[in-house]
Amino acid sequence: MHVVHSAGDSRARGVAMRARRPPRLAEFMSRIGIRVRGAAAYERLLHEADAKPETFWREVFDYFGIRFAAPCTRILDTSFGMPWTVWCVGGETNLVHHCLDRHRDTPVWTKPALVWRSEDGRSETLSYREIDAAVCRLAIALCALGVRPGDVVGLRLPGISEAVIATLAVLKIGAVLLPLERTLGDGELARRLGDAQAVVLVTADRDERGTATEALRTAIAELPDLQHHIIVCERGMPIVRRRPRIQRWHRLVRRGAAALPTLTRPADAPALIVYTEEGSGPAVATVQTHGGFLAKLLVDFGLCLDWRQEDRVAWIADPGTLAGPLQIVATTLLGATLILAGDDESAAWRFAGACEASVLALDCDRIDPRVAADAAAVAAAVSPALREVVAVGTGSHADAHPWITARLCRDSVPLLRYETCIALGGGVLTGTLLHGAGCVPVPGCRLDLVAARGDAHADAASGALVLRRPYIALTRGLWNDPARYLVRYWSRGPEICDLGLAARRRVDGSWSLIERIPPHPGRAPGAGAANPVALHSPAVTPSALDIGRPARHPEQAS
Repeated sequence: MHVVHSAGDSRARGVAMRARRPPRLAEFMSRIGIRVRGAAAYERLLHEADAKPETFWREVFDYFGIRFAAPCTRILDTSFGMPWTVWCVGGETNLVHHCLDRHRDTPVWTKPALVWRSEDGRSETLSYREIDAAVCRLAIALCALGVRPGDVVGLRLPGISEAVIATLAVLKIGAVLLPLERTLGDGELARRLGDAQAVVLVTADRDERGTATEALRTAIAELPDLQHHIIVCERGMPIVRRRPRIQRWHRLVRRGAAALPTLTRPADAPALIVYTEEGSGPAVATVQTHGGFLAKLLVDFGLCLDWRQEDRVAWIADPGTLAGPLQIVATTLLGATLILAGDDESAAWRFAGACEASVLALDCDRIDPRVAADAAAVAAAVSPALREVVAVGTGSHADAHPWITARLCRDSVPLLRYETCIALGGGVLTGTLLHGAGCVPVPGCRLDLVAARGDAHADAASGALVLRRPYIALTRGLWNDPARYLVRYWSRGPEICDLGLAARRRVDGSWSLIERIPPHPGRAPGAGAANPVALHSPAVTPSALDIGRPARHPEQAS
């Protein structure tokens, strides 16, 4: 189905977007009793979230109408130490319950969930109902291949519809999603698959250079856990039957049923593995859970960035990075429409404009818009419907913000910065519609700046960025490596989480990331007998240590 929009539709949508009700963030603060205005109101929100995390997160879930299949008996349990905090104790859910299932029998069900452009220029729109049917067919096929809850499935796909379908299908059956960057060399990709013990890999039939994937198949042939390699065959390439067994995507899904119940999982069960190269040393695998990632996206995109059901979101980034799960899960969670346009960056800019994107997000760590995009393509991305531009990054491309403001925002559309930290599953600092171009801490995480000697500076201008309180989306250990998790993030002490980032805090209250820094060189608590609670508590089961998951609350232990 081709996407066609008239100029009248565009102008009407732009007017409607700008005239809608006040930002959700203001509504939420009013709901929880914050009556003051301006910067003082947001500071009060940060204080309330820090002082009363149980109340804050329950209010977030209630505000967005989130209901768990089994309710949480407690929001957090820190009895095993801050590094092993357990969240949403006793709760059961699945991200797909909230991304797809809860939209059934609502107006969202028949609206566009995805608009995408193929390499040959075709445009197609898939509704939430159609996406759900495709997700169910692939989920059934994955189960038939032997994928079970807790198994890891790697995805290395460009911005095509199959990336959305595969992401949600993996989560639906309780498996763990492993996004893989398109720019990874075959050796590093094989290392990550082996390290994560992935059982299935999903790729397109060509890599980012347009060549056949024979080298990749050679690299992964000896991985002991990898059983199946599913290929989205765009060019009808010949399939060689050998281990890991090659499967054609279209053959797997063509006869599948269009309905399958979503598997309910413990809210603190792993949902997503994302590798990060923050600091020194090889990349390590951070872990996001169904409950933690859900809460994170509600606050980041639902409250701070104010994405709505009527939005059409174009996020120009590699789906194999954290941006992939963020954009797919966030848009469907909030009932919005996602715009994808493959690997051609210029085509993505133009397609965003043709589809009347109301939100345009740019991954500034990987795309320097001043260099990578031609002027005509950038101009084509701007439409009367555009109401918000999000600059995603880690502060290293801050000099691109004036360019974005002039070329995309044109001094009338707000530019919101979204500074990310993979260990937190998304933003650590964010812009909001209440702060203009300023960046502030994301609600719910108690940030502080710490000097090299380890002392906190209440009025410091810059320093290492740390957490002083547990955070619902902080990585649950490192996959298969709990001891390294303690070395990487807790070397300053059992109540200071070093994020491996440096930040600056300005006099006006705004923050910014300024660089990545290696973790503190001190000895990790728990590397030996220094932290018996973390590694030697009876509540920490051997299986929890083997896979790098957090300590289990006695109510959750099997």
